[in-house]
Amino acid sequence: MLSNQIVEQEVKNWVHNYLDKPSKHYGGNKPCPFARSAFDAGEVHVLVGNSQILWDIVTTWDDWFRVVVVCIPEEESNDIEAFCDSKNKFFVEARSDLILIPFLPSEEDPEDPDLDPDDWGQITDEAYTMVFVQRVHEINKFSKILESRGYYERVSPEFWDWVQQRRKLSEGISNA
Repeated sequence: MLSNQIVEQEVKNWVHNYLDKPSKHYGGNKPCPFARSAFDAGEVHVLVGNSQILWDIVTTWDDWFRVVVVCIPEEESNDIEAFCDSKNKFFVEARSDLILIPFLPSEEDPEDPDLDPDDWGQITDEAYTMVFVQRVHEINKFSKILESRGYYERVSPEFWDWVQQRRKLSEGISNA
């Protein structure tokens, strides 16, 4: 059974030992150059949960954290992508600035040769899906900075299409 303490440490290891290291796959950029500063500043909250906890976070969102990462054990994460898609559509219709971004184990790993679990500090063999909850206008702002640095030059066409679709989500929202 996943514990909050183990998952939080593993995410911290991933942020510090992979996401914060320059990679050829990302044009010499860090895979997520803004993650470490947000994590170290206490702006990221990591917890083990399920889709109900995820929805509770969304419905009580208060910007206490910039990002909340809900780690859902693999056996409880069936249909989580469909759940996130339906909620993201709801957010667009409600003109909300939130977005749910699911990151499934082994399905969305980039083709980055620098991604090695032995190097970044994996501490549990239990698979889990991470769902990132954050403001879409903020992720899009940082995405445009990354684009100007050549970050997206080697990503798959599918990922680039997803980035473009995500950027459209914040059109017309007052925070955008």
